[in-house]
Amino acid sequence: MIGRNDAYLQQFVKRGTPRRLPELERLHLAMALNVDERELGAREPWAPAPR
Repeated sequence: MIGRNDAYLQQFVKRGTPRRLPELERLHLAMALNVDERELGAREPWAPAPR
């Protein structure tokens, strides 16, 4: 769905690698799973950007 193999997503879920999914991949995955993007690591809209 997002153009990545199963191992990429498994490593994200189990190991936390990569630390963050790229925005577009996160959006597509959230839509496919019918979950809020924040559950996949998106920051709150009002939170400061990480340094």
